[in-house]
Amino acid sequence: MKVQIEEVDQVCRDGSIVPIEAVTTLVADAGRRVTAIIGISRDITERKQAELELGQWNRALQFISSADSLLVHTIDEQTLTDQICAVITRAGVYRMAWIRYAMHDEAKSVPPVSSCGFEDGFLETINPTWADTDRGRGPIGTAIRMGWYCCPRNIPGDIAFDPWREAATPRDISPPSPSRWNQMAPSSVRSISTAQ
Repeated sequence: MKVQIEEVDQVCRDGSIVPIEAVTTLVADAGRRVTAIIGISRDITERKQAELELGQWNRALQFISSADSLLVHTIDEQTLTDQICAVITRAGVYRMAWIRYAMHDEAKSVPPVSSCGFEDGFLETINPTWADTDRGRGPIGTAIRMGWYCCPRNIPGDIAFDPWREAATPRDISPPSPSRWNQMAPSSVRSISTAQ
């Protein structure tokens, strides 16, 4: 008897694709001729979703561990912010990350302090502020003004994202995973996911 276990994507009658685990058993007689094939398959959608979620938690824990180490061992702030952006992009889950600080100048500007990854000129085009204006009502300005995390869930349809949509669309900008890193001083940390 020979058993083979494999995971495959099965196309259903309605055209949807479901991940399954297929167990195939070849039953042979005394002459080693296959006399029967027994096949069992089961839907493993929930397991696959749990594996994805576990991977996300593991990446978050790795980031926290790396960031903790950086906080303990890094001497200057610029190196710390540069390395935090590098840690965010290093795992390959995020294409880019940046940190901006809220300035207490007349324009309430939010200049970039550090960045890493593929940004293709995006940081120079967005010019956010934390003033209560069109350019300050996006996720960066709102997070700084309100003091909590702000993430657009629907960039194509979010009116507050209008000032940056033209720059974001060709770069396939999508919201990052929730994070509390914008609480680091009056700052903004953003990361752009590679996964959709």
